[in-house]
Amino acid sequence: MVLFKIRKQKHIIEDEIYALLEHFTDASLKMSMSRINDLFKCTNCYPMIFGYFLGAMDYLIAYKNIDSLDAKKLFKVYLSTTFTDEDIGKASDLYEMCKDLNTSEKGRNYMFTGRIACKKWLENQPEIIPDLNRMLYDAYIR
Repeated sequence: MVLFKIRKQKHIIEDEIYALLEHFTDASLKMSMSRINDLFKCTNCYPMIFGYFLGAMDYLIAYKNIDSLDAKKLFKVYLSTTFTDEDIGKASDLYEMCKDLNTSEKGRNYMFTGRIACKKWLENQPEIIPDLNRMLYDAYIR
């Protein structure tokens, strides 16, 4: 009975994280998608976009005190359902790219921006988070 309660509680926390990530992603992409047509066809933007969301995910995992194995699973599911229409192959490719982001200074900076944006969003829950849009604008539109 105790194991069932632990599993149930774990699923509730996972569902809460997915819901938070979905809302954060929608809020973060609202302005960016309107500014850059076919944002996800621009593979040059991938490190910035996915570094940003990896940082947000990283913040939520720390915020909810999730262990690393569960965090890995959560991030793979997030990538799959949010960005690849549940294409496991594409999600695995994105996951591998995301793992590499932590090894470069630029990638760590994108992650840091995502962490801070997620923290601010959790504190205030504004509709639009301009941080991703600002990064994309500075890097690709100027």
